[in-house]
This record gives sequence, C-alpha cells and structure tokens, in this order.
Amino acid sequence: MEFLNRLQSFIEEHSLFQKHEKVLLAVSGGIDSVVLFDSLLKLGYSIAIAHCNFQLRNIESDEDENFITQLAQKSTTPFFCKKFNTKQSSEESHLSIQMAARELRFDWFEELRIAHHFDCIAIAHHLNDVLETVLLNLVRGTGIAGFHGILPLNGKIVRPLLFASRQEIETYAKENKLSWREDSSNSSNKYARNLIRNKVVPLLKTINPSLEKTISQTVEKIRTAEIQLLAAIEIQKQALIQKQSEHFKLNIQSILAEASPIYILYSILKEYGFEYEICKQILESADGISGKTFFSASHILIKDRESWLINKKDESTIHFLITKETTHLELGNGRFLKIKVSDKTPELVKNLISRKVLFLDFDKIPFPLKIRTWENGDILEPFGMSGSKKISDLLIDSKKSLAEKKQSLVIESIEKIISLLGLRNSRHYLVDEMTSRIWVAELSTMN
Repeated sequence: MEFLNRLQSFIEEHSLFQKHEKVLLAVSGGIDSVVLFDSLLKLGYSIAIAHCNFQLRNIESDEDENFITQLAQKSTTPFFCKKFNTKQSSEESHLSIQMAARELRFDWFEELRIAHHFDCIAIAHHLNDVLETVLLNLVRGTGIAGFHGILPLNGKIVRPLLFASRQEIETYAKENKLSWREDSSNSSNKYARNLIRNKVVPLLKTINPSLEKTISQTVEKIRTAEIQLLAAIEIQKQALIQKQSEHFKLNIQSILAEASPIYILYSILKEYGFEYEICKQILESADGISGKTFFSASHILIKDRESWLINKKDESTIHFLITKETTHLELGNGRFLKIKVSDKTPELVKNLISRKVLFLDFDKIPFPLKIRTWENGDILEPFGMSGSKKISDLLIDSKKSLAEKKQSLVIESIEKIISLLGLRNSRHYLVDEMTSRIWVAELSTMN
C-alpha cells in the first residue's frame, strides 16, 4: 500500500490527472510499464493501453505484443497496438533507430489521444531514468534545462513513476507477483544509455549508495532555480529586444552591460536557431566592423554599428553552418551533404581529384564553414586554374538548366568560397604531404 499511496500523492502533487479523466498508458511489457499499469488499475483510474511493435528484435517483438494483448484482455482494458517498420523509417528520415522509434511512438500516441479524447499520455519513466538522463546530458553538453532531468508533466505527457527507483519498482512487482517481459537489448552496452545504466551508475553508487535520492533532490532544486531564472530572463528580453518593421534589433552595449552577456545573448538568440558557439562568435564581433553576418537555419544576424539586426531568412535561399561535428545536412530538393573525417590513407589519396566530392585538410579548415545559395558577384579560385572565376560563369559553362543554376550552392570559409558544390572546388585548404586527417564532403541526391 505504501507504493500506491506515494504514487497517488505524486499524481496529486504535480496535478498529472484526475480520477474522472482518461489516461492513455504506454506499455512496452517491461517491468516499469507493467507496474504502472497494475498500480493505476488498483487506484481506480480510467486507462487504456497503447503498445508499439517496432519489429526490431524479431520474434521477441511479437512475443512482447502477445504478452500485452493477453494483459489487456485479462483485465478488460481497452488496447491499441501498431506495428512500425522502424528501420525503413530510420533510413528515410536519416535518424538513428532510437530517434526514429521515438518519433514514431509519440506521433502515434498523439494521434490516439486526439482521436479517442484521452486527457493525457502516461509514460513509465522512473527515478533511475532521471539519473541516466542527467548523466547523459552532462556528457553530451547541455544548458541548465538538461539538468532538470525528465519532467513529471510536459504538455500532455505525464510521468507518474518519477518518485520511484528501479529497486522500488522491482520490489512492488515481486510482492504483487506480476509478470513482465525482459528486453534483451537492455544488456547491450552499444547504446549510450545502457552503458551509463550498466557501468557508470553502479560505479558512482560505490561513492554514494543513495545516488538516486541525491539526484532527485538536486533535480528538484535545479527545476526551482530554472523557473526563477527563466522568469528573470524573460523580463530582460522584453527590455533588450526592439521590434522594427522588418527585423528585431539588439543594442550591443546593452548586452555587454549585462552581468553575463553570453548567457543573455544565447537566451535571446536560441529562439532564432543560433547555437551557443555561434553566439560566442557574435559576441566577439561586438567591437568589429559593421556588416559581419551570422546564420542559423531560419535567421540571419547582421552586425550594424551599434546593434545586431536579426532577420528571418528568405525561404528561397539556403544558409547552413558546418561545424567540426557536422556529419549530415539536408539541403532541400532531395539533396544531402554527407561529411566524414578520415585518416589519410594511400587508397583515399588516389581519389582526391574529384569535382563531386570535396577533400580538404581537416586541420587547416577554419570552422565553422557556411553553405549557402550562390549570389551574383561570388568568385571562386578553382583548383587547377590560375586566378579566379565568377560562379555565374562556371554555371554557364556547366550547361545546367536555369532551375538547377538557381539552386546551386557554395561552401564559404571566412568570406572565401571554397566550393561550388558538386561542380568545382577551390585550391584552398588542400590535402598535402603534411595532412593527417582528411575532411570529406559529398553531395548526394535522393532519386
């Protein structure tokens, strides 16, 4: 009864849902979702089960589905199930298997919620999931939002089990003689979350046996601090942003006068798609010449004499930034830029002369690079030629159609064009005898 009482208290404390409301419960068949299912039934809530068969573990996936079907039938609980071709979806969307599965799952849950008038979607994340998420975010790099962990309430998504540790969930399952399915992939450490769960957390618990409880308390403090911080930043934003007829305007000196200029600038510009590293470069340009331009996927920022001007990007043009970490860009019109960094090998050196693929010395490139639609006046210094040539002339020579010419892209570094993508490359940052790592960028198209 103690577990049920704590669950009820947690639901009420965070206003997750009420007895008269309809809850769509995601049930994978694992111990966490089975315990949440059993608990909510005993507490008298109105629930329905939703199960995703991602068809990733062959017969195991079908056995999970059969288990959930029997669970629903035995308890006379409304049941929804859907099979997904997750691998195909992953390939088509250019997402990892895990990310593709996540999108498929939550898109379908939302469709069910709307179609059948559910009040919320319940997910069986628990305290250990919070711990693993915080550690993952710490390793990958994050702002304060990454340390508040998994929220109990996020839109229509609710997580009633966040008060309980995995050990408490296991104890409840055994005391109530519940059956569940074990996911064999959980024992594999090829996924980052599993590696943290199976290796890192046990090691940290040798230092602090009460790690879950400690993290829970820390996360609660961070959530409270985040609320206060966001409220304060919102007030500062209203004072710092000036809306003009065609753009937003930020006074540079007002930003510099803040206690933490970079944090304020990033808090404002992230809404327009600017990454933290780009915001640092923007801040460094504060004393620079006017006209310096920065790009996000959706906006352009221009350094004026005393202000930064933010404009929405013209939808007919393309502007992307390429960082050291970029591996893939979707460029529109079925075009993709695939990027990798390889050690220099004799086999790779043989293929360096190519107009379709850009090979550069990785350690010479002054990142970030910019990829954009070509403009009148653009000039390239082509490899194998002396002097320079206008991009417009190179496109005329290419015999491309008018539509293809308009869609042609260039890669630019520090205001210097290094490639007319897929047609001609420049003679800058080339691979030589001193090169150890080769940056390879290949334009591909979806037929």
